[in-house]
Amino acid sequence: MDRKVIWEHHENVGTEFLQMKYMQDGIQITSTVINGQKEAPYLVHYQIELNRHWKFRELRAEADSGKQIVLRSNDQREWFNEAGEEITHLRGAMDIDLSCTPFTNSLPINRFMWETGQSSDFDMVFIAVPDFTLTKVKQRYHLVEQSDKRKVFNYKSNTFESTIEVDEMGIVTKYPGLFTRLYAK
Repeated sequence: MDRKVIWEHHENVGTEFLQMKYMQDGIQITSTVINGQKEAPYLVHYQIELNRHWKFRELRAEADSGKQIVLRSNDQREWFNEAGEEITHLRGAMDIDLSCTPFTNSLPINRFMWETGQSSDFDMVFIAVPDFTLTKVKQRYHLVEQSDKRKVFNYKSNTFESTIEVDEMGIVTKYPGLFTRLYAK
């Protein structure tokens, strides 16, 4: 089953159009983000490859400035650039958190079977957009409530805390102050 999702970005006026293709060996994400940041608006195209269990494999992204990034990870949580060189300061991180999208919050959310009240900590690769700087950060997700149609998580990193609401497929619907989903099918 393929999906299309559109989010509105509130902090810096903008939108994202994302397509998910479910394939036999994984999930392919293709997306375009338009961010209307007053000081420096930008456009970013990105592709993410996941395995069938929502485990990150590869990111390819390009900003309208021409800046690009290719990032890969293996099962040993080693991280590599496009040339295949290991990025050692990222070793041990599980997933990516791409700053321009709520989608990457779905990676840790969808990989685990959550129980209400459960918390889990993750080492993540935070990718600042549009310059694509890479930082290893700790993030915590705490499942506050759930029903058949939605889950609400408290999300916390070193510098930020918020609630995140996802639908029954683990895709973000509300990220207060930052993103609201406008369309999903």
